[in-house]
Amino acid sequence: MSFQSLLSMGHNYEEKVLKVLRKKYPLAARIHGQFVDYDIWIPELHESVEVKFDKKSEETNNIIIEYERNRKPGDILTTKANYWCIHTASGFLWIRPIKIIECILREECKDIKVNNARCYLIPIHVLYSYSIRGEL
Repeated sequence: MSFQSLLSMGHNYEEKVLKVLRKKYPLAARIHGQFVDYDIWIPELHESVEVKFDKKSEETNNIIIEYERNRKPGDILTTKANYWCIHTASGFLWIRPIKIIECILREECKDIKVNNARCYLIPIHVLYSYSIRGEL
């Protein structure tokens, strides 16, 4: 899959999450352009959301969490978002990044290499137990 098609898919998921958030937080806004700190800002809460999707998770029932890319800290170690919203086959999983790290440490998740990235492979049902139930 090309970078452009992945980017387009990511924007589509961001719009879906934004639609859900705006039911409760009408001022929520998607951040456009080259801003990399997070995808959605919720002014009513003064909180931010990073939207993630892992297409293979639908087949494997696992989520990949990147912690290193090109020998530099990756997503989970550099995120500035207050929440991550991860798209899974069964819907959106809402979680704070610190809870992802807690899950990785407590559950002894598998460390894998994917291209030039180092990642943890986490079963969705395990990560779900660390997540926020329902929506924000």
